[in-house]
Amino acid sequence: GDLYSLYCKDDSQSWAAGDGSLFMRSSAGTWSARNSMSLQHADYRAVWSPAPGEAFAFGVARYGVYWNTVDLMLMDTPGGISPDQVNALWGSSIDNLYAVGFYTFPSESGFVVRFDGAQWQLVDSGSQHAVKAITGSSNTDVWIGTEAGGLLKGIAPP
Repeated sequence: GDLYSLYCKDDSQSWAAGDGSLFMRSSAGTWSARNSMSLQHADYRAVWSPAPGEAFAFGVARYGVYWNTVDLMLMDTPGGISPDQVNALWGSSIDNLYAVGFYTFPSESGFVVRFDGAQWQLVDSGSQHAVKAITGSSNTDVWIGTEAGGLLKGIAPP
């Protein structure tokens, strides 16, 4: 299938994800598929790695996966929502990872969910439009881009 997302943690490791596939490139330059006997890959649109040999991947499904260096772990309905599509991932660390996208049930809306290292929580995105992109430079400096041209800066809780 097609590949849609590339994440380069550093010179020693890169990740690629797409339709039914997740790949890791080692420091030796070899690409290897990361598969599981117990879990089927989704059509991923975003991949992000917190540490060597680990990666999160989400896309066109209500679930995503976490590759824990050995196997795929299911991350179903993050933040209690059922995403139609996760468009992007960004994090400053394993306990500050964001996923953005949109869902259509019970009503159409964009979303932002945050992973604190243990669980996903829904965050107010400030927009009803689908969230297309996310980036940041620290735990408190986070920006999102939305459908219809919105650009919003996250505000850290008090």
